[in-house]
Amino acid sequence: MIDRKSRNFAAEVLREFVDGNITNDEFTSRFPVDDRDPALRAIRECVWLHYSDVREHRLTGKDALNSEARQLLERCLLFLTTGLKFEWPVPVVSLKHGLLRLVGLGSFVENRYKRTGDQEVWPFQRRSDYESCLGKRGQVTGSSGPRTSR
Repeated sequence: MIDRKSRNFAAEVLREFVDGNITNDEFTSRFPVDDRDPALRAIRECVWLHYSDVREHRLTGKDALNSEARQLLERCLLFLTTGLKFEWPVPVVSLKHGLLRLVGLGSFVENRYKRTGDQEVWPFQRRSDYESCLGKRGQVTGSSGPRTSR
């Protein structure tokens, strides 16, 4: 199910976080938790991997995103603005998966994602969907909205 209202709010909160306007703690407390729309959970889990939850900080200065992480979160922002269904398995952050990665069996966990879609455009399933949304976003909003790059 696509929860349009929650996705819109999630996009606003994520934009503020990526731009360094709110802290990680504010992001965590404000980002919607709605398991009816798996995109929200998956994107929340994805973003969590790109900040420290040990201390409060913004994504600026020494805590700024590198270009690869920024591109990923910009794709997440773009995805939240679409009406596309989230088609990937929802990522599971668990001790079991962490241990599998630690002992060198991370590929066991990751293989199910590789078989699912184009990982380079996650959270989009297909590159064609991503490129289509990029084109539509540029036509509709010009320079505003999520700042994405290919």
